[in-house]
Amino acid sequence: MDFWYGWVRFIIGSYNWLLGIKAEVSGMENVPQGPKILVGNHPNATDSFHLPFLFREKMAVLIQSDTMQTPVIGRWLRRAGLIPVMDGRGREALQAAHQRLLQGHIVLIYPEGKLTSTHTVSRSATGVARLALAAGVPVVPFGVYVPEHDLRVFHGRSREGRPTVGTWQMKGKTYFRIGKPLAATKQGASSEGRLFYRRFTEEIMQHVAFLAEQARRQAEAG
Repeated sequence: MDFWYGWVRFIIGSYNWLLGIKAEVSGMENVPQGPKILVGNHPNATDSFHLPFLFREKMAVLIQSDTMQTPVIGRWLRRAGLIPVMDGRGREALQAAHQRLLQGHIVLIYPEGKLTSTHTVSRSATGVARLALAAGVPVVPFGVYVPEHDLRVFHGRSREGRPTVGTWQMKGKTYFRIGKPLAATKQGASSEGRLFYRRFTEEIMQHVAFLAEQARRQAEAG
């Protein structure tokens, strides 16, 4: 594990430790060995803070470029190997992700492209399906849920002056449900064409939505 990835991992781990935030995870037995794409819902800014501790492989996260522009934190994230996604340049981010997969890393993608502020799942772009087929790796869907009373909403502004809203977990548990891996097949892509990518994307997000609901039930039962 390189220095900067370890440093960022230490920072987010310290955040969880200081606030007493813990993860309750179900379905780790579904995770295959080797490179893979993790795909989940993204209801708050801190829901991915647990993931680097659940997997041994180095994790590359596709992240909105605004976050990478923060003077100090942005520099840390770039050096740690996170991949910025800039408006109109999504293909470049996917190419970078493809290289990480070839190196044996995990790639974490939130296909909705932004914080959703809810635990529902919306229509998503087809980049994950295209990347999975090109790299020949499985997609591992997961759902995450944090009870509303454990969250806090922060309002701010981007460097361009746009209003921003961030939801951060301040206490309690983060509930994860991990599903069985899904595979994109070249046979399906060749026979269905562009329709294949939309169909496979919808299949992935249906699994994510189901797992997010299971995570909610897990939280309410606990």
